[in-house]
Amino acid sequence: MLWGLDAAYPPNDQRVAELAAAGWAFHGGYIGGRALNVWSLDDWVRITGAGMKPWPIWVSPDGTPSRQQGVDEGNRCLVAMQNLGFAGLVALDTENGLVQLEYWAGFLAAAQAGSAGVVLYGSIESVAAAVEARLFDGYWLAWWPPGRLNMSGPPPPCDMWQFASGDQDDYNVAWDGFAFPGFNPPGG
Repeated sequence: MLWGLDAAYPPNDQRVAELAAAGWAFHGGYIGGRALNVWSLDDWVRITGAGMKPWPIWVSPDGTPSRQQGVDEGNRCLVAMQNLGFAGLVALDTENGLVQLEYWAGFLAAAQAGSAGVVLYGSIESVAAAVEARLFDGYWLAWWPPGRLNMSGPPPPCDMWQFASGDQDDYNVAWDGFAFPGFNPPGG
């Protein structure tokens, strides 16, 4: 298993060093969409420079956006990934148990046309609807169970699991071998 974090705001230099020393394998942050805060290229370089794998996240809109809006945002996501130096997978964060089948299909079609895979982040309801519709290249479940659990990895059919939130970061686990995106920063 790989233990990791995600956060709206990137950690500073000191915190990145502490997280890396504690053995965290990956750190996610926002690259666009309806994100609270979009991370800069320097933020991603700081994460990867400490030896953690980067995990870029695009945030879907509220409500029931159209397929065309999904295509448009999927294309904007590809541009953001390219500008930051990401290749491969990106997470699509769908909050509040929303099921956005039309938007998801459009976003996924655009991303895949640009050679990017998409992992859906969402609640049990969101992930279940996406699995039933056979959408996405993977699933990242947001579910914070009460009490202690003996974790052996993400629950099926998930590739990743966000199992708790904290003051600065949310806590995640991914299967060994999870295909985090490549990162080759511009000018790097």
